[in-house]
This record gives sequence, C-alpha cells and structure tokens, in this order.
Amino acid sequence: MAQSLRVGILVRWAAGWLCTFLIASALHAQDTSMPASAWIDAYQRVQKMRHEQAAPLITGTDADEASIARGVEILEEALTYLDEATVADLGNGSVYLRFRRFDVNRDLAGAFVRLGDEDRAIEHLRAAFATGVGPQLAPVLEADDLAPLRDHEGFRRLNAEVDAWTRIGSHASVATPYTDNLSIEEKIAGLSMIWSRAREDFVYFDQVPDLDWDAAYREAIPRVIATDSTRDYYRELQRFVAQLRDGHSNAYPPEELFDAMTSRPPLSCERIEGTVIVREVRSDALRALGVEEGMRIVAIDGSPVDDYIDREVRPFVSSSTPQNEEVRCATYFLLSGAADTPVSLELESASGERKTVAVARSGYDDIEPRDKNAFRELDGGFTYLALDHFESNETLQAFLAAKPKIDASNGLVLDLRRNGGGNTSVGYAILAHLVDEPYLGSRTSHRMRDSLATVRTGGTIEWITTPAKSYPPAANPYVGPVAVLISPITFSAAEGFVVAFDAADRGVLVGRTTGGSTGQPMMFPLPGGGRARVCVKRDLYPDGRAWVGHGIDPDIEAVPTIASVRAGRDVELEAAVAWLRDQRK
Repeated sequence: MAQSLRVGILVRWAAGWLCTFLIASALHAQDTSMPASAWIDAYQRVQKMRHEQAAPLITGTDADEASIARGVEILEEALTYLDEATVADLGNGSVYLRFRRFDVNRDLAGAFVRLGDEDRAIEHLRAAFATGVGPQLAPVLEADDLAPLRDHEGFRRLNAEVDAWTRIGSHASVATPYTDNLSIEEKIAGLSMIWSRAREDFVYFDQVPDLDWDAAYREAIPRVIATDSTRDYYRELQRFVAQLRDGHSNAYPPEELFDAMTSRPPLSCERIEGTVIVREVRSDALRALGVEEGMRIVAIDGSPVDDYIDREVRPFVSSSTPQNEEVRCATYFLLSGAADTPVSLELESASGERKTVAVARSGYDDIEPRDKNAFRELDGGFTYLALDHFESNETLQAFLAAKPKIDASNGLVLDLRRNGGGNTSVGYAILAHLVDEPYLGSRTSHRMRDSLATVRTGGTIEWITTPAKSYPPAANPYVGPVAVLISPITFSAAEGFVVAFDAADRGVLVGRTTGGSTGQPMMFPLPGGGRARVCVKRDLYPDGRAWVGHGIDPDIEAVPTIASVRAGRDVELEAAVAWLRDQRK
C-alpha cells in the first residue's frame, strides 16, 4: 500500500483525502464489525465538514483570508466533535473514524500554511502524527502544499521524528540486499526479527504448548551462525519458524534463490493410503519417461521416500495440522530443489514393476495448464464448478458466468479441493449468491498490543475479539441443494468460505478434513532479500467454535484410494452427486 503513495500525488486537499483512503485500506481488517449505525454516522459527519463545508472555503479559487479562517473554524468544530466522549469511544472501536483526527489536523496544517501561520501549521502536523505514524503516512510531509514549511526548524524536527518511527515500521536496516553468504550480524538480525515478531504478536502459542519459544531462539543462534550460504541460512529460518506449527507463519527465501530452492517438475504427488503416489502428470516429456498417474514413489535420490521426506522436507515446512503437513511434505515441496539438478525417482507401477527415472525440475516447454475454475454440467441435471482460488475476482467472475446454468440446475457441486485461499471477500461474494438470508462470517480475535496495560496486569496477555459480521444475500440467489467438496488442500480463505457456508447450514460438505489454518499474517522483510510472516489473527466459527489446528470436517467423508485413482474415479464427486440425487427424492 505504501508504494501507492507517491510524491506529487499528495497535493493540496487531495493529499489529505488520498491519505485517508490509504490508511483505511491498510487497516481495514482491524475492526469493521461494529454496526454501521454506531460509527458511520459520526464518520460521515466529519467527512462532510471536511469536504463539503471546509474544503471549498480553504482551497477554492476565490479563497481569501476570511474564507480560509471560516474553514479553519469548521475544522476546529470537527475536532471538538471528535473529542466528545461518545464519539471518542466509537473511535476506539473503528479505525476509520479514529483516523479522521489525522485528516482534520492535516487539513488544518494546510490551511494555516495558506494563512502564513507556520507555527500553527506545524502544531497541527504534530497533532496529526500523534494519531499514528508509519511508512504509509510519512510521505504526507512531502506534499506540495507544505513546501513553505521546509526550512522551519520545527518542521525539520518533526520530519526527523517521523523518519525514526518509519524506520522502525519498515525494518529498512534489516532488509539488506542479497549476497551468497550473509554476515553473522545479518543472520542473527533476521533470526531475531522472526523471534521478536512472533513473541509479541503470534496468536497460536496454545497450539504448541510444549514449545519454549525463547529456548528455541537461543538454540537456533549457533545453527544460523554456522551456515555457510544464504540458501542454508534460509533453510535454518524455515526450520525455526516450523516449530510454531502454523500454516500462516513462514520464512521465504530471496527471489535470487527461487531457482535453487523451489523448482519442481510439472507433476504432483499425494499421500494416499499411507503411500506417496503420482497424482497428476502435466507434460508429455514426463510421460515419455514412463511417469504415469497412479504410480507409487518408492524412493527419491536413492532414499526410501519416507526417509527422504523426514530428512529433506518435513523439518522445514510450517503447518497447522497433520493432514496439511502431509500436503506440504508429499505434494507441495516433495520434489522441490535446484532447477539445474534432476531428481531421481524410483517408481512402481500397478503391476509391481519398478523403474528409476531422472526427472528434470526445469526446462519443460510442454507444460499443460490446469483448467482453472472449470464448469460442467453433470448427469441428472446437476452442475459442477471448481473454485480453484480466491486470489482475485477471476473466480467470482467464473461463478457469475456459470450462474444462469446453475440456476436452471437440480443441484450444484462446488469444488474447493484445490483452493489454497486468497481473499476471503471473494468467497463471501460467491456465497451471497447461494443464500436467501443474511449469513455470518468468522469471529476473530487478536492480542492487544498495550505495553502499559501488560505491565500493569503483571504480564497478562489480553485479547480483542471481533464478533462475526453479518453479510446480506445477493439478489436472486440460487436456492437449490449445494454440496461443497473439501480436502486437506482447502486452506485459509477457502476455509473461511467453508465456515460461513457451514454456519449458514446451506448444504453439505463432502470429502476430507480441510487444512486447518487461516488468519491474518504480518509480513516483514529479512536480510538478503527474503521475508517472513507471523499469524496475528485467530479465526473462529461465528458461534466461537475453534477449527484452526484441526480443520473443518466433512459431513460426508469420501476418501480416494490408490485403486480409485488408478481407475480414474473421483470418489468425492461421486459422493456429492449421490447426495444431490437423494435431495431430489
């Protein structure tokens, strides 16, 4: 978001308006569940005073000293209104309303510049930044209308103070550029950054009751110092973060190491019935080597597959549940490695015949793209739509494009088995077309960051809980029976959809337990160009039921077998269609 603030855009009154918008965008996830009547009226009143009443007087083409002074009076009335006890209390529960104080003071600073009163202008700038300081706010001081203040000593002092807080927020001194081997100081700084961020903000320490995080940090220090490459350093950071046992808390290597660490061939594997099999092949070059769906992987690079996973994969993956750990170990990262290094696979066919093939991790020019968000009509007058991701409105558009046929169908299967998440709002927008009354999203909570309160309560960690928000249905929703396919790959925002769907009692969940992880991660940079994230928000069912760390169970369990995969059967879809047929009886 900070990147969208550019010097030259923040000019005159538009500067304050744009800053308002960006602040709200950056912080929108905090506390928007308050009923609209509780704070929106106050918000709109202040915005009306700013934009409709004061702005024309201050920045209009006919603005003179008298009109500017009248505009100042209106803005001061807005501050007085924000200071009223009831309004201030509403501001404590709504970041949108709270940051109007920043905007009003910023507006006043611009007005006093126009009046030639630099001291009063700086006074209001200080008041604005007392509301909040961060990388997204610092460019305000570079706005053109504040240029007359540049040489004022008070302005220079304020700028230096804001820079100091901005550095803390941006971690610029820690985010050093890539080198093949970082210094010891950089390695310790990156490890310490992860340790401190998790210590202060991570929300799932109760999921790892045996973890002594401080001891884990101390034990990791000599390991990161001993690494002799940035690649190995990031492997140690991944090992460290993995101890949190959370799918939304991870360490990511620098882009310069992607080819060396994350390259993999165009095939996917899955653990089924306790063994790892080839589930999908998307290249004729691989088929020419004899790699086929349904083959069992016996060994990788000469090691039995489970030994290889336990040595090369499992210690470095972050996951919240056993089922999602297996997805990461046997599907996502099993064959990852250096782009220029083939992986040796010992494969066993259905007949028991074994062969060893060297599979390149890169260089394919015949990769078959997956059919994203596929729609098709099924026998029995039913429809099927895969919701493969919630990363963009592409999935919503696919649903809306298919909706006329869905509306005419006898029942709908929504397939979220490959949906690893994205933006919860995309899933909610789809769900709005499947319900005929308001539905509830997730209840959330996060740790309260109030150091003084922590001291006064003897180290007590307090929580802020946001009740589930109600969402309205769309016009003309589909009201036929709906079955949702889920799997351990169903994760994050996809699980947010499943929670809302399940809580609304809209239909049936079919398949296997979901991945069991969601939340709001806090992302931050690391030395060498990498980054990490720590989960800072807990999500619950609207009634408070916990599911993170376990997953969301299906109403109808349907589990693929090696035999079903080799036969080309989709047992989960079969179970969903069987349920839809029962609804027609």
